[in-house]
Amino acid sequence: MDYLERLASFVHETKLSGLPASTVAASKLVLLDTLGAIVAGSALPENARLARVAAKRAPHGLCTLVGHALRSDSLLATFTNATAGVALEMDEGNRLGGGHPAIHVIPGALAVAEEIGATGPQLLEAVIAGYEVGSRLGG
Repeated sequence: MDYLERLASFVHETKLSGLPASTVAASKLVLLDTLGAIVAGSALPENARLARVAAKRAPHGLCTLVGHALRSDSLLATFTNATAGVALEMDEGNRLGGGHPAIHVIPGALAVAEEIGATGPQLLEAVIAGYEVGSRLGG
């Protein structure tokens, strides 16, 4: 089995019950930290305008535009929330993983979780799996 097959297997098999408690606890902190960065960045005037445009383009969307009382579709919510999350350069970084994997994963995971009605544990499993992929590819 090659590297990408092993990585895909890891992603497919990621379940909270099979992970160390320290991994789950750390991922919760990364999720909360990233949400904080998104909320802070969403207050900037340019990101407020972006949120209004996203909501106008997809007025029946199910996904939260963090920091705003607006919703959009999953694609525009991911874009808007990710943009807000990097605006103040407060998003976490992973020097071993070659960048900022959380901001590349969490906005999309949040949007899809809302769109499909995922549970909190399912969201966290997606964040952990995506973070691992981003870190390994970045590293």
